[in-house]
Order: sequence, then C-alpha cells, then structure tokens
Amino acid sequence: MALARALADRQGLTLELIAHDGAGKVVDVASADIWDVAFLAVDPKRALEIAFTKPYLTIEGVFVVAASSPFRTVEDIDQPGVRVSVGRGAAYDLHLTRTLKHAEIVRVPTSAEALPHLLSQGAG
Repeated sequence: MALARALADRQGLTLELIAHDGAGKVVDVASADIWDVAFLAVDPKRALEIAFTKPYLTIEGVFVVAASSPFRTVEDIDQPGVRVSVGRGAAYDLHLTRTLKHAEIVRVPTSAEALPHLLSQGAG
C-alpha cells in the first residue's frame, strides 16, 4: 500500500484502493476501466492484455515439499504422477503452466488454499 500511496501523492491524485482476491481477477477486469495501476507479477500471457513497467521487486518461487521428500530440483518434480498444487490464475500457476511438461498441476481457488488442499489429499 505504501507504494500505491507514494505513486498517488507524486501524481497529486487521491488514492482509491480496489481489492481483488487474486491477480487473475485483476487482469480479467483490465478492460472494464476499474483500475489505473495494478501491482502484478510480469507474465507473457498477461502482457497480451496489459502493459508492464520494469519490475519493482523480484520474488523467488519455491516448491514446498516434506523434509523426507526425494524432490530437490524442478526436474525431480516435473515427472508423471507428481501433483503440484497452485492457486488458480496466480503468477505461479501461469509460470508452472508454461514450464511443467509432465507433472499434474492441481488448481485450487486461491494460493492460500494450495498447500492445505494438497495435504488433505494425502501428499506430504
């Protein structure tokens, strides 16, 4: 929020925050003129509909696995029969869709639900 406030102040505008419960939903309404600036992960698919500035931060995504898991690399995970849980439409979903060729991507409604869902299915 500090970044949004600083941008509004710099432009002499009043800040109005509009919350969406997922980045995919922000992109879905891009053509509806609901927002002027959004803070999203850069993604080639999203770039078909919206323009991106240079990134203002870099986030490293990781796979969460049990300590006893044999998975240590992306190559270990990208195998037939392996399930990867991810929030539908999240930047991670878009990235995994582009990069995983063999593992099954299990999409849940939000990123917060990804790990609990996978654990409830007996993974771990």
